[in-house]
Amino acid sequence: MPDVISPRADQRAAQILTAAREIFLLRGWDRFSFEGIAEFLECSRPLVYRHFSSKEEILLALAIQSKQRRARFYERAVMFPGRAREKMLAVGEAEAFLSPRDLPVELFVTSACLRAKTSPRRQEEMKVLDVRTISLGAGIIREAVSAGDLKLPKAMAPEDLLFITWATRWGALTLMRSDTPLALAGISQPALAVERSLGLMLDGYGWRPLSREFDYKATRQRVHKEVFPRTLVDEILRQ
Repeated sequence: MPDVISPRADQRAAQILTAAREIFLLRGWDRFSFEGIAEFLECSRPLVYRHFSSKEEILLALAIQSKQRRARFYERAVMFPGRAREKMLAVGEAEAFLSPRDLPVELFVTSACLRAKTSPRRQEEMKVLDVRTISLGAGIIREAVSAGDLKLPKAMAPEDLLFITWATRWGALTLMRSDTPLALAGISQPALAVERSLGLMLDGYGWRPLSREFDYKATRQRVHKEVFPRTLVDEILRQ
């Protein structure tokens, strides 16, 4: 992409990314193409090439959008006026907002082969956003330790606990999007099962207030009202 981008070109690039996300979610990577994007936008294929050099670059740009949204959500979660574990619940709500349209893209770009076909600039932008998000999440855990609500095992860092919760969500999403017959196997509400299990896991670490000691349903309602009102969530997801 050129170093200097006109407002019109920037708008066209945004339109391309919007179309690309729809196509990727509907058709998957195998049917993700410049031709499909051009057809969706009713424009020429060279016009798409003018903004992105490859479909890998487009997908990485989509993942960057997703990570930017996550960072914005996490920044708001950190500001929730409650105890650290309530803030972590807000982080979980943020991930729920991102799950349908953002995490599938982010999971796909974890492929080293795909990233190797993209520009160093975009790869670096991805790393910066990941570090920012991890720092925000780990900061909540440090807040809990500092307040005496959580005592981590000696060999565990806050980033380790954040990684465990993150990996659990992403692993669950991978299975939920696969052809694994979860319902036939008796797993009728996998998303709810994940949330309950994560709550029990945090209880196991002794992160107070424990589930049995606190009304987290009320906290979730406050989070949706005070931190993530629907209009704001919709605005962030459109960006």
